[in-house]
Amino acid sequence: PHYLSDWTDGFKRKRQVIPAVLFLYFACLAPAVSFGTIASEITNGSIGVVEFLLGSGMAGMMYSIFSGQPMAFLAPTGLTLAFTSGL
Repeated sequence: PHYLSDWTDGFKRKRQVIPAVLFLYFACLAPAVSFGTIASEITNGSIGVVEFLLGSGMAGMMYSIFSGQPMAFLAPTGLTLAFTSGL
């Protein structure tokens, strides 16, 4: 079941939550930018940094809402890049 405290605790303990959110923001941003740049070169600009950022952001939001783990780390990996280059 979904407990209300899972969603409200983040607003009560700002001194713990804000550094964690900032860390995860930059931890997810760095691979998306680096793999997006490489994918842009491989696909001749069809898939680039913007698409990787949007994909990572939407996947992260959907995962956090439906899984009940809002602080999960989601990022593109080398396998994602290998699959994209194989297309």
